[in-house]
Amino acid sequence: MVTAANGKDCIEFGIRRAQGPDGGLTASEYSFLGGFIGTSNVECGRLYKIPTVGTMSHAYITSFESLEDAEEFELNGIKIKEATLKWRTKLGLEKAHAGELAAFLMYARAFPNGVVTLIDSFSTLDSGLLNTISLSAALAEAGIKTFGCRLDSGDLRDYAKYLDCDSGSARPSGKSCFPSTYRSR
Repeated sequence: MVTAANGKDCIEFGIRRAQGPDGGLTASEYSFLGGFIGTSNVECGRLYKIPTVGTMSHAYITSFESLEDAEEFELNGIKIKEATLKWRTKLGLEKAHAGELAAFLMYARAFPNGVVTLIDSFSTLDSGLLNTISLSAALAEAGIKTFGCRLDSGDLRDYAKYLDCDSGSARPSGKSCFPSTYRSR
């Protein structure tokens, strides 16, 4: 694969299709040994010090049930879980899925400078976006900018109007990322 790429970087994203966790680890490890520059397999990255790339999965998000699943951690002197919950309350976003927020928090703990949230695991507008807003506000207090959010489903043109494209952050803005000629309404 690396030879066929003719000098372009190759990154392994095969864990989703692997035959069990051991198969996924083996495939990720051998891809790296064969010249790939990174893997989406976080466990393989941790075990073998292989650079990890990509975003979180729906399975990762749904593995968290409540806010108790998220540990407190500090970034630049700010307690991120505490600050996130403060913003969640201040902005009236408590209706968002607590387990999803726990997943976002733990992802931010592991990858503080590359947070990309996956916002359509439960409800894009009633949970994922709201949890991203709470977390983004807390990270901003710590001087860290959220890298972005990812959508895998739904009307992407319609959802885009809820994202502030100029700042690169997720927050209701009423402004679309698309020119008016591409808007569905």
